[in-house]
Amino acid sequence: MGLFDNARKALATMFGGGSNDKKPLPNDNTDHGMSTNNELGQMGTGCIGQGVGQRIRRAVNNTLNRARCLFKRTANWLADAVQGIKDWMREHPYLTAAIAVSILLLIIGPFIPHILAAAGFGPAGIVAGSLAAGIHASISSVAAGSTFAILTSAGMAGYGVPIVLGIYWGLTVMFASCTIFFVVRAH
Repeated sequence: MGLFDNARKALATMFGGGSNDKKPLPNDNTDHGMSTNNELGQMGTGCIGQGVGQRIRRAVNNTLNRARCLFKRTANWLADAVQGIKDWMREHPYLTAAIAVSILLLIIGPFIPHILAAAGFGPAGIVAGSLAAGIHASISSVAAGSTFAILTSAGMAGYGVPIVLGIYWGLTVMFASCTIFFVVRAH
């Protein structure tokens, strides 16, 4: 018997050593008394290997079954939640619209400066050929403190910024608060 035969036999027995065919090691022209089991490393018929393989298989199956069960429960919970939301929306269409508007207002808020710029209230003043330029042409002279003057100032990052954003956020919070009040009251 070679030096490693006992270890190889033990490993072959643990991990599926059902065959007694002995072959030399790869890249080894002579056996030198060291042979290996051709099924080494495969789970199979070995006494200890079979038990380990069955335990691993059982553990994997249990884990998969628990994951499937958790997934089904989560999917059922989500389906029930979505159905409940749909039912509530059918029963309260105006509150649903108010919630949608509140969310939209909250999303739009950070983009107010960009909206002003797109309308033609730019950092250097009114942009030629824009909506703001058309309005300016129709009103000719702009009174100080008017809505148009405040929007122009806000576009130029002047005194109009806190006024425009304050009014916007104040109305948004008021609208969202009223929506929340009526949603809670409807429940």
